[in-house]
Amino acid sequence: MDIKKDEILWYKITEKHFFIEKLYGGEIPELKGIKIQSLNVNLRKDEKYISSAQLSVIIKGVPKNIPPKWVAREVNGVELVLEILKISGIHIVSSDECESNITIGQSESQITIKLDGEMDGEIICPVEYSYYVENRREKIDNNYLAIKEIRGVMIDT
Repeated sequence: MDIKKDEILWYKITEKHFFIEKLYGGEIPELKGIKIQSLNVNLRKDEKYISSAQLSVIIKGVPKNIPPKWVAREVNGVELVLEILKISGIHIVSSDECESNITIGQSESQITIKLDGEMDGEIICPVEYSYYVENRREKIDNNYLAIKEIRGVMIDT
């Protein structure tokens, strides 16, 4: 997939994106020059479970609509935990870089999360998937990428 041609606004395809839109207003940052805090992957082969990954990233700077409790704590960064569901492919290598860039592309059938920097590689998941709920197969649309947590953090500058 040509990531440049198919690149999309990362937050628009996340479940619960209204939280990040409210926090940042109309100035939502790209995932460029960020710090990858952690990448946790759960791969399962059983049909009753789905494979997933949680990617924790730190964005430097504070949002437009900073919550009062973040002001009191003097935060200077935002930690986002992104959850990626139904991973169909993953290839990640680490490097000596200090910062990373993440781009998200979408084709007709798959989403590609491309990492470049302190971690290089990609995570692939389908646009649509289904899973078992109480022994019934349920189709889920557009929940392959979710913002699981948003926290104000102190980072070294």
